[in-house]
Amino acid sequence: MDESFIIECVSSEVFFDGFKEESNEEFQEFLHSGNSIFYSEEEKERYRSIKPDFKDEAFLYFIVKRDDVVVARSFSNQISIDTIMMCMSYVKKDFRGRGLYKLMLQETIERAKDIGYRKIQSYHNTTNNDIIIPKLKAGFVFTGMKINAGYGTLAELTYFFNKDERDAVDFRTGYRRPSKKVSEVFNLSMCEV
Repeated sequence: MDESFIIECVSSEVFFDGFKEESNEEFQEFLHSGNSIFYSEEEKERYRSIKPDFKDEAFLYFIVKRDDVVVARSFSNQISIDTIMMCMSYVKKDFRGRGLYKLMLQETIERAKDIGYRKIQSYHNTTNNDIIIPKLKAGFVFTGMKINAGYGTLAELTYFFNKDERDAVDFRTGYRRPSKKVSEVFNLSMCEV
């Protein structure tokens, strides 16, 4: 990757100030802006009044700059006591294919682990191979599917920091035989190889 790219972990204010200025350009290729199109202004205002219990310090906001110009951004927010969700990542068209998404993904994994999360989740359109493939290569696994009114059919991907939990998921889905630890936890001594 080109050494002139700098990734920064920034505050939500810095992230969203820049995001608001560029969002029309960044997301013009998408059909619409998600589920918010279904709600009235009154409903949107009520939603904005809900205060999450999670602290902003537990969220991750990244921007990637080149020559002081933001060329990529990613944010993740806490969705449960032990899980953070990668909500949005974007690399400007002229800078795609240079490893910037991978850079933001690796930084998210490292920071989430340092904070103490057990898992990272994300949802993606099932045809979004530009994101799904790098995530699978980084160690994410498919853990579900869901239908979303705004975005359609979504694949759920999860990164497990604990190998035993990941092994248990692989066993529960029928993908692998139980590891020794999983066999012990589930009392499956007859299943060991």
